[in-house]
Amino acid sequence: MRFLSGSSAEQFLSDLVYSKKQVHKNCIDITAKKIYKLKGGAKLDFGGSEYKEAPKDIITPELKDKEDKYGWWELERDYYLVKYNERLTIAPGQKAVLLPHKRLINAAASQAVRIYDKSGEIINNLVVSENISIKENARLSRLFIVEDLD
Repeated sequence: MRFLSGSSAEQFLSDLVYSKKQVHKNCIDITAKKIYKLKGGAKLDFGGSEYKEAPKDIITPELKDKEDKYGWWELERDYYLVKYNERLTIAPGQKAVLLPHKRLINAAASQAVRIYDKSGEIINNLVVSENISIKENARLSRLFIVEDLD
């Protein structure tokens, strides 16, 4: 298995906000498009026939100044879902590994490490342990593409 360079991995992502800032030597920063607040009421069972996702409400970002182009999400300590701007197109024998960005961790928030083996939208959790302001299109996570050597 080997990690693709950021520039090689870029071909497997669409809808990058600004690739010159997002593409790095070994990874790509991915950006927040929507944030949802999860509400209680989910159900998990062994077989999945009774599975029910937790209901969620979209949080609307607020402009701090009327000249601002992008708004801010003001998040309190809680558990959220993030939908990213970028979409993943993964090839056979590849996996994408999503890690929280160092700045997110340093801002008292985190996410699960996720491994994707299918194409589509990228969604992950967001755990906020102290109140945080996140601007639309903020780079919250880093994506690495790994491929088999066979």
